[in-house]
Amino acid sequence: MAESREYSLAKTKGEKSDRYADAILPTSADKPVITFRKWIKDFSKGRIPYKGDIALNPVDRTAVFDVYHQSTVYSTKCMGALKNAHKVRSLASGAAVVMCIWQPVCLGKLGTGALVGLFGAAALLAHKIAGMLTYMEHVTAEDD
Repeated sequence: MAESREYSLAKTKGEKSDRYADAILPTSADKPVITFRKWIKDFSKGRIPYKGDIALNPVDRTAVFDVYHQSTVYSTKCMGALKNAHKVRSLASGAAVVMCIWQPVCLGKLGTGALVGLFGAAALLAHKIAGMLTYMEHVTAEDD
């Protein structure tokens, strides 16, 4: 959101001085945006990086929602959770396949089916958790 607002300001204002103060009524909710803008100014020699070059290439969705390279890689707990999710998914899937093939007589068909369903659900849950640690799909239409 901040990137699109910066782009809009740069496009409408051109090379003029930064008029961000004209666009907001500063409140405590604006503190993160103001801090972001201060950081941009400090590290971009007083101007937003694309000022003067309005033709920005669109950002690829996979780069924006890539949680793995933006967050998971830098957290040892997240990496541990991802490895564990992969292990649980593999073990649960393997156990479900073994239960389908073996079909223990003592459990009966209903018991075997319940265990296969339980292992399948565990594998699906582990798959979903691993997916959230690698890529977060966001659809704006669902936010309504």
